[in-house]
Amino acid sequence: MSVGSSKSSTSSSSSSSRSSSSSSGASRSSSTSGENRQTKAETKTPKTGTTAPKNKQVDQFEAASPQLAKRSTSVKQLRASGGGTSNMDVDKAVAHLNANAHGTSQKKCAQYVRQAIEAGGVRLDVNTRPGEAKNYGPYLGRHGFTAVNTQNYVPQKGDVAVIQPYPGGSAAGHITMYNGSQWVSDFTQRDMWSGPGYRKHQPSYEIYRP
Repeated sequence: MSVGSSKSSTSSSSSSSRSSSSSSGASRSSSTSGENRQTKAETKTPKTGTTAPKNKQVDQFEAASPQLAKRSTSVKQLRASGGGTSNMDVDKAVAHLNANAHGTSQKKCAQYVRQAIEAGGVRLDVNTRPGEAKNYGPYLGRHGFTAVNTQNYVPQKGDVAVIQPYPGGSAAGHITMYNGSQWVSDFTQRDMWSGPGYRKHQPSYEIYRP
């Protein structure tokens, strides 16, 4: 074999090898591209596969929404009105309160208001009964009365005000009930502030609704 023939053969072999390599590379590229397309196709969930469960969840939520909305509205109405759960018969309580009220203070406000509440059908625990009017807030709370917001407060029949003492006044504080037109404790008051000292200092107070 001549040197020229050998070079030609070598060149042909090298060209064939490059062609084969190029073909192999193209094949790998095509294969990789195909795999990528397949991966994307597998990653992308068919619309029918994603929309069905979501629609089902939405339907379930929408079906429950009226009930949830109704329940939420009831809670909001309860909070807005400040209604308690004592089941006190307000009319009976107020009737008892009015019938026993004096013209002036007897310094027995807690006793008179408590008896009015009991006349309304609320069974108050004797063992934990506060000794002073100012401590009746938590006690009423345990018996179903609810503290209401005093901002822009408008009194309702049966509301009970628990008032803290003021400097120089009675250390026991004061408690009174609204009868629908005025505040009454052991006597018929001019306003919620049962006297000039309370009216002047206006100490902190809470309103409880039965």
